[in-house]
Amino acid sequence: MIFQDRTDAGKQLAQKLLAYKANKNAIVLGLARGGVVVAYEIAQALSLPLNVLVPQKIGTPDNPELAIGALAEDGTLWLNESLVQFLGVSDAWIREEAALSQASARKRLAQYRQIAPLGDLRGTTILLVDDGVATGATLLVEIQSLQKQGVKTVVAA
Repeated sequence: MIFQDRTDAGKQLAQKLLAYKANKNAIVLGLARGGVVVAYEIAQALSLPLNVLVPQKIGTPDNPELAIGALAEDGTLWLNESLVQFLGVSDAWIREEAALSQASARKRLAQYRQIAPLGDLRGTTILLVDDGVATGATLLVEIQSLQKQGVKTVVAA
């Protein structure tokens, strides 16, 4: 699919997700920041509640834009072990970056959760929305985190 912008992407993706329209057990969760714009359009079109997740990418020492892993707001850490090994990234560096990422996420989350608490997700169907997937790190860590929270189904859009 080709999209004009994030708004158009949300509207087009919503058409692919019509089976979830007005499902009382479904929630749309957008990955901050770009995924929230897409998620908003999906939530509107499907008459579903919307909330946000704030995963933090963990980049490499030489290239912070290349994700070797990601951290979810509940502390779940996902690492691309083969990339970590290939690049020779140390465990100490990963622990330090994870700690910095978690501190950054806490600041952002404090603002989001004041307005929109996430609540108990056990047994729900989650439409997990992002505006693109480069390495997949943030999407994968949130899927793991949601599974740990006992969600019934995760649909990635």
